[in-house]
Amino acid sequence: MKDLLVVEFCDTADREGVFRKYAAFVVGSEIIPRSLSSGPHWSLKHNRSAFTRSLVLEERAYLLENPHEQALRRICEIARVEYGRIDYALRDGGIQTWEINLNPIIGRGRRPSSGAIPEELQPLRRAGKEHFYRRFQAALEAVDLAGREAPPIPIRYRSKTLRRARAATRLARTRSRWAGLSARLGPFRRLRDLIAARLTPHLLRTGRTS
Repeated sequence: MKDLLVVEFCDTADREGVFRKYAAFVVGSEIIPRSLSSGPHWSLKHNRSAFTRSLVLEERAYLLENPHEQALRRICEIARVEYGRIDYALRDGGIQTWEINLNPIIGRGRRPSSGAIPEELQPLRRAGKEHFYRRFQAALEAVDLAGREAPPIPIRYRSKTLRRARAATRLARTRSRWAGLSARLGPFRRLRDLIAARLTPHLLRTGRTS
């Protein structure tokens, strides 16, 4: 039993072979939908998701309408989880829970976009994301204050830490641009790699990555 890794494959694809992975945060007693990933692969990650107009609209409806709120709240109560992200699918109309992550990733932060979403669909998806962040912040503030009035808590960073964070962000953007350019360079990739190898140490020393 100690070597047992998989006990079954639970097929949740629809008739067209599309899998869906729902993700919702629990913050206190609040259930806040985060995302709906869809695609032909059973193991769904952002880079394996399909982004069509119909699927993006389906995700936005999920984020705005919160259709599984009551059932998810009950699951979190049974698991005694008051903060985390529940990943799940639907099978025969019921919720199939995959996991409740107690240390979930909330968003991309200052990292550049993955570029996986077609530009014309980004405004549609942005509306749902902004709705999530508003609800998520409100839920955290409600838990923090617990009905009491309190002044905001200032957060200060050391200037050295900020400089490093900004340099790392600029470097990530530069690498993202190189990755996008590589698809168009074709036979010149070897030259690109040589240039990148020469430039990267200099950029890391100077922090000039934009």
